[in-house]
Amino acid sequence: MESRQTTLDLSGMPPHVRDELLDFYEFLCQKYGKEQKGKSIELKGKAFSNFLANPVSVDQVTRFSREALHERK
Repeated sequence: MESRQTTLDLSGMPPHVRDELLDFYEFLCQKYGKEQKGKSIELKGKAFSNFLANPVSVDQVTRFSREALHERK
């Protein structure tokens, strides 16, 4: 199979979609052995800092007991 260099223009996509694409690209690189070590660390740091900058908010936290979680009906 022939290797080719491709450049993708992601500027028209929202930031969260670009981050998802970069995460998926990193996954494919790890899976198929084409990971670039420096870039991988950079992407992981960016994804984590993005996660911290956009916390998940919920109205109310529901706590379950162990029995309720493992109850069979």
